[in-house]
Amino acid sequence: MNAPAEINYLSSLNESYWSAPADDVLVGLATSRRGLSSVDAARRLQRFGPNRISATGPTPAWRVLLRQFRSALVLILIFAAAISAIVGETQEAMIIGVIILASCGLSFSQEFVATRAMDALRRRIAQKATVLRDGTQTIVPADELVPGDLILLTAG
Repeated sequence: MNAPAEINYLSSLNESYWSAPADDVLVGLATSRRGLSSVDAARRLQRFGPNRISATGPTPAWRVLLRQFRSALVLILIFAAAISAIVGETQEAMIIGVIILASCGLSFSQEFVATRAMDALRRRIAQKATVLRDGTQTIVPADELVPGDLILLTAG
């Protein structure tokens, strides 16, 4: 399957796309200074799909907990606890084990709460963008942006 012409254009620029002359980019993306027409934007949305990162849903708590044990420091401590237990130093092994559990428990609780807060914010905030469509400023959901849209930026 061939890549869309708009994407081929941007990847074929000799210079970085952000430094290319605006008129060249407009021609390459088959758009104009008046923006896309609503019909063309709908066609491109159908062709390219929504402008969003595929969401995997909330991460299960058990996965967040397992991630805490992937740290190099935690793995070294687990190894040290195992060696201590093997050589008969059970008290030291238990102390290291308690340190591991306390560290991972604290990291888990912080990451779990932060992940849930981020998910809640993502659900509350409706991301919108102001674009030129049919020559007029139009507010559209951010996931309906398509290649060739002229996005109007403001401070703040």
